[in-house]
Amino acid sequence: DGAIYALDTTGELGWKYRTDGWVSATPVLHGENLYVGSQDGVFYALAAKSGELVWRYRTRGRIEAGAAVTDKLIVFASTDGYVHALDLESGQRQWDFYTGGAVIAAPVVGGNRVYAASLNRTLHTLDATQGDLLWTFTAETAMGATPAVTNAAVFIGTDDGTILALSTENGRPVWQQATGEMIRSTPTIWNGLLFVGTNSGNLYALDSQSGTILWNYRLGGTIAQGPTIDDDRLYVGSTARSVQAFDLGALHLLQPPSVAVSAPIDAQTLNGQESAALYAERSQGMASIREYQRLWSAKAAMPDID
Repeated sequence: DGAIYALDTTGELGWKYRTDGWVSATPVLHGENLYVGSQDGVFYALAAKSGELVWRYRTRGRIEAGAAVTDKLIVFASTDGYVHALDLESGQRQWDFYTGGAVIAAPVVGGNRVYAASLNRTLHTLDATQGDLLWTFTAETAMGATPAVTNAAVFIGTDDGTILALSTENGRPVWQQATGEMIRSTPTIWNGLLFVGTNSGNLYALDSQSGTILWNYRLGGTIAQGPTIDDDRLYVGSTARSVQAFDLGALHLLQPPSVAVSAPIDAQTLNGQESAALYAERSQGMASIREYQRLWSAKAAMPDID
């Protein structure tokens, strides 16, 4: 409905701020402000406690994804083709960079660099301070996913299902792996593994050094958000509207999970409209892959928001 909602830990509404477009971007909380873009083309800074507008910045396109933060800047992109960098406190423009194509994924900051993929098939790497172009890489098809970055490599999926690992130094390919399935989710890196979800609902685990596919697991729906790892547990979401959690334990390499939505749901939050199946099972992995333990799954009805 174009609104940004703040809820307390009991689920009570703290405040609501309405924009003039759908809000598909993930908000960023930094300091005392909440930063988020809307498909009305405006990027907002709101006071986190009250929801009051601190500043706003208008672009010439839709803002469909989240932002990245440096020491002094908030960096985001728009379908106007620009990567925008604004002062965190004032919202004043510091620099912008034209990518040549619409950007529907969030940029990522790694070190003093900004990585942004555009639908014109190009990944752009920029100096975070000045916005100067450092290098580009052009793929065979569009890139509508947010990359994941380590000191050595940038990992990103493409619309033709290719998973790429590129050198952070110069953008040259380290390896690439084909899945044949559109990828719009962010890769997740853990203990030498790379987890990538596809629009066909498959979760892939790859060796992050070689790109070798170790296993894939069918979730159903579309995996639109990257898997989340917290305290040795892997959470995966899909548009099948269910959540599953897997125990990675102290394993070096693991065997995969099952389906979920955009964010993990604690089983204790399920109410009468939702159903939960809690179970555990163990399964032997392949080759050097160890076993995994599925902790629980939860299937939820979509909530109604007044």
